Amino acid sequence: MASPEVTEYSIYQFANNLYDKIISQQKGDLHNVLISPLSIYTALAMIMAVVNGQTGDELERVLHIIINMDYNQQHKLMKSTVTQCLNPNESAKLMLANRLFLLQPVTVTK
Repeated sequence: MASPEVTEYSIYQFANNLYDKIISQQKGDLHNVLISPLSIYTALAMIMAVVNGQTGDELERVLHIIINMDYNQQHKLMKSTVTQCLNPNESAKLMLANRLFLLQPVTVTK
C-alpha cells in the first residue's frame, strides 16, 4: 500500500493547480479569494468514489491520484491523511465538513 505522503503530495499538487488557475483567471487584476483546497479536494474525491469511465479518469488526473491504486485503497489513504491534518493540538483545532447537494436524483450503483 502507498504511504500517506502520496496523498499529501496529490493534495499539494491539486492545491497548487487550483491557486494557479484562480490567479490566471484574474488576469493581472489580483484580488483576495478565500477557498479551501482540502475541502474541494475531498468533495471531488467523494464524487470519484461513485463514477467511472471518462469522468473517473478526469477526476484521477485533476486530483493527481495514483492510477494503479483502487478506489478503496485511495480513500483509506485519504481518510488517514485528512484525519492526521485535522488532529487537534494545543494551539489549534481544525474541522472539515463536506456534503454534496444534487439538483437531480442520482442512482449509485457502485
